[in-house]
Amino acid sequence: MIPVRLHITPTKTQLEQMASMIGIEPVENQIHIPPAFGSGFLRYYALPYEIQLHHYCYNLHQQVQVNGINDEEDGMYMLQINLSNRIIEKNIGEGKRRLSESGKSGVIFYSPGFHSSGVNEVNQEFEVVFFSFPPATVSAHLNVGQWERLFQQRKFCMYTELPEALDQELRKTLIQEEHENPFVKNGQRLEILGKVLNLFGQRKYMPEHRLTSQDIDKMFAVKEVLLQHIFGSPPTIDQLAVDMAMSKSKLKADFKSLFGNSIYQYYLSRKMEVAKDLLIRKEGTVSEIGYRLGYSNIAQFSAQFKKHHGCTPGKVKQA
Repeated sequence: MIPVRLHITPTKTQLEQMASMIGIEPVENQIHIPPAFGSGFLRYYALPYEIQLHHYCYNLHQQVQVNGINDEEDGMYMLQINLSNRIIEKNIGEGKRRLSESGKSGVIFYSPGFHSSGVNEVNQEFEVVFFSFPPATVSAHLNVGQWERLFQQRKFCMYTELPEALDQELRKTLIQEEHENPFVKNGQRLEILGKVLNLFGQRKYMPEHRLTSQDIDKMFAVKEVLLQHIFGSPPTIDQLAVDMAMSKSKLKADFKSLFGNSIYQYYLSRKMEVAKDLLIRKEGTVSEIGYRLGYSNIAQFSAQFKKHHGCTPGKVKQA
């Protein structure tokens, strides 16, 4: 395994550091992976307000462990979006975070002070986008309303998922055709960042206290347990609290802090997303899918589906 250390600072881009380690010069703000290592590229876009955008897209013949050193004193706010068509794992702090589920792009947003690491799978496509920006950008443009309370904490970590339409919009902005105006493209990329930040800014619950790396580990473990019980009933709060060796009040508060929703509402929203996917793929009747998801009362299933998606499951199935 090849270890790589990237210092996440405003003064030197990830592209510059990766190019130096590989021993090649960037051309037009990108480097191509040498055939000896695999295939693919790393691109860098300098956006307004000192925002850096790095786009990793590669397939490597050997494992590389990338360690991001993001110190609290001179680090950057990091927003990472997984565009790989599969689950990838990322360490933020000390534990593994699964950055995708149910076919959606996982997004993790964290402050300076959280180091990170990740190891690629050999001969597997890997695609990730990083938006990063210094504290000065936060002070000038985001220090209002809920954001003000959040950034006063200095250290936080939040997770969400990218809606499919926004996922596709982001992918389009990453393609630069020769005839396209780069200023327009960068404006579109900046707009995407604004929309992703809005996903966090509009959350029902914003972090009210700092989460330690251990807290984050436990909350991602809770998420995994919930996903394992999508076809059926979720474990109770009492069960989860015992399994995580923590009080019920801390469990509920920490989960809301990281995922922006209560445990039950998060579980229900994921169940409804799975239901929609099964209906679109026509993997059974409405009743059959409802029963598979643990509903004995199909009217209740239909009511919750309509509340979440704005239409009945029958309408989705007929589309």
